[in-house]
Amino acid sequence: MADFLLLHGAWHTARHWWKLIPELQKRGHRAAAIDLPGDDPAATTESFVAAIESAIDDPQNTVLVGHSAAGLWAPIAAERRQVSELVLLAGLMPRPGFSWIDQFADQPLQPDFAAAQTEVIMSTASGGPSWSAEKATNFFYHDAEPSDVAEAVRYLRPEYASVAYQEKTPLTGRPSVATRYIWCTEDRTVSHDWMSKAAPDRFGARIVEFESSHSPFVSRPAELAELLAEGH
Repeated sequence: MADFLLLHGAWHTARHWWKLIPELQKRGHRAAAIDLPGDDPAATTESFVAAIESAIDDPQNTVLVGHSAAGLWAPIAAERRQVSELVLLAGLMPRPGFSWIDQFADQPLQPDFAAAQTEVIMSTASGGPSWSAEKATNFFYHDAEPSDVAEAVRYLRPEYASVAYQEKTPLTGRPSVATRYIWCTEDRTVSHDWMSKAAPDRFGARIVEFESSHSPFVSRPAELAELLAEGH
């Protein structure tokens, strides 16, 4: 039995894991999700990492699963607490000596998503809405059932944590924790070319392909649970 700690990406919340948690529990594991402070304009990298670390009870039995932007913070907590495994699910990845904004300037994401993200960030800063249902569906949930898409969109929230995204990562080298990178083959956000180089170079990660959109915890939770549970 493993302890799966599920970490959501930008604009998402702990509630977005509502379909995956019971699937992991069916397979005899413990699973929990926490809210990260992306809705706090003053949140720093340490704010994100502290939230993760405080939720780890048994490091040697913990599998940290960082989706999307949580991939920037999960490796830091994984290294500090020496967890059993780090899983980056369609994850962003920190680069020693750089902030995420520095990396984003090199367009590591899909061009269409990068443009949409910039529009959403500007809209949020001016008091506008977060993702529209149409755009969220296209980039995050395009292979999910309509009822699940509606639920996932309803849970989305604004992302304000600009401080953390502008800070250089405290990571100075490759973490010593065993790492898997789950590449979602139908992902419309993360660039395959970028991921396929960064994951092994920065983490020594084993890349596993999984046929899904950016958010398989919504569209394919049973299959994702099987993949996550392998070896535990």
